[in-house]
Formats: sequence, C-alpha cells, structure tokens
Amino acid sequence: MSRSNSIESFCKRFCRCLIENQALDAVLAELLDRTKARATGLWFLADRELHLVAFQGVSEMPEKVKQEFIEATRHVPLTQTGLGIVKAVVKESPALSFVDAQPRTAATSAGWLERFGARSSVAVPVKDAGRIVGVLAISTAEELSEGSPAWSIMVQVALSIGNALSASSPRGPN
Repeated sequence: MSRSNSIESFCKRFCRCLIENQALDAVLAELLDRTKARATGLWFLADRELHLVAFQGVSEMPEKVKQEFIEATRHVPLTQTGLGIVKAVVKESPALSFVDAQPRTAATSAGWLERFGARSSVAVPVKDAGRIVGVLAISTAEELSEGSPAWSIMVQVALSIGNALSASSPRGPN
C-alpha cells in the first residue's frame, strides 16, 4: 500500500471513530506514531472557547503531566493567545510553536512543549464548510516546519475531519 493510500485509510478510520462517537485513543496513538509526536489533541470550538475532545501523550510521559495538560486545556478561551491551538483559530491557519520562542508557563505552548519533552508543535484548524469548528495539534521532539512530513499529515487529517463533519451534518436553509 502506498504512503498516500495509507494516510487516506488512516483518515477514514479517524473520521469514522469521531462521527460514530467511538473512543479516539487508538487513532490518536496511531497519529503519534505516524508523526513521531510526543503528544496530540483534538479540540472543538463552541462559544468562543476550545473544548478538549481527546488527548494522547506518549507512554513514557508522566501521568501527572498528561492530567495537568488535560485540566489546563479542557476549556480554552480564544483570548489565551499564548497557545498554538488558539493561534490556529485566530489566524485561521496552521500555527507553529517552539519551545524557545516564549516564556515557559502553563499559559504558553512553550511551557507545555518543555513538559512534554518536545521542541515544537503545530496546531491545524478543522473547518466544516469553510468555518473553523476545531483544532488538531501535535507536539514533537523534532523541530517542525511548514511542509514537513508531520505538518502534511496533520493538514490532511484536519481536512478529512472537516470534510467528514460536513458530510455528516444535515444542512437546512440558512
């Protein structure tokens, strides 16, 4: 199976789990593996706030760090612009964050990157019919850049999620 078919197949599995309200643990673990990430998460946007849907960290990440991140990002207002997930929504485009680019606090991506043992992250908006409805993000030990393999996978998965949401939502008159 070619790499693109493999990614397409993965995207279909991810979207099926999401649309059918199945646990996302297995597909998030696979996303970690495919992108060589240390952590990944999915948030949906409602009432100018991001709501955590699912989070997965690598097995060697301390449980305390995972739980603290989950608590800190369970509900994130769009005013919390130190986080890449918020920047992706505000900018309406993928947002890169780097461990050395900000003060390392719980209110910044740099603070979480340090605790994850990561150097960079990318947060990619999920769009349903052109409207941002969520964000998919990863943190990696390697420095990410636009167009890198992990970046490309994230953009493709976020696009697939948006398309699946569009296809599964009934549309009435506006």
